[in-house]
Amino acid sequence: LKTLTNYLDQMVVTAEQTIVEAGKKPLEVDVIYDTNVQALLDAGYQAIDGSMTAAEINAILNQDDAKVVMVEDIDLSSSSFSFSGKNITFNGGGHKLTTRGIYSSGANSTFENMQMEITAGTSTTYGKAIYSNQYNITVRDIEITYNDTYSVVSAVEIRGSGTVENVNIKMSGDAKQ
Repeated sequence: LKTLTNYLDQMVVTAEQTIVEAGKKPLEVDVIYDTNVQALLDAGYQAIDGSMTAAEINAILNQDDAKVVMVEDIDLSSSSFSFSGKNITFNGGGHKLTTRGIYSSGANSTFENMQMEITAGTSTTYGKAIYSNQYNITVRDIEITYNDTYSVVSAVEIRGSGTVENVNIKMSGDAKQ
């Protein structure tokens, strides 16, 4: 028991030293956005833009094998996306998507190459940037910012299987966690 106590004391000292030496700087990955939207359009991706409503974009994403690319920043801050298409690719084209969240119930989906500002607001008790209850979900090269959000937040929640690569999560504005 004494050996265990000494070991735990040593772990506490090491952890405290690590925090002090690291300057309490959070881990941040370099997200490099591919902004060659034209190449994706040439490859058959469908353009989505700021003139479209969430309902119009959801209609596209409810179709299996849909591939969309944002051609400009899209601000749908009072809307969320909810769709069930399978084999979806949602590419942000390096642009910013402002939304309450993305909720996918379709398998084999990829969300990539975008900045996301989540505006779940004070009325939401559980805000999610990207949520999926299926398998083979890929989330990569995304920076998620929760802005002015009072809620329990989950940036990426996959209730099946998936991969998350190069994702930054930030709290800003008057956000509380």
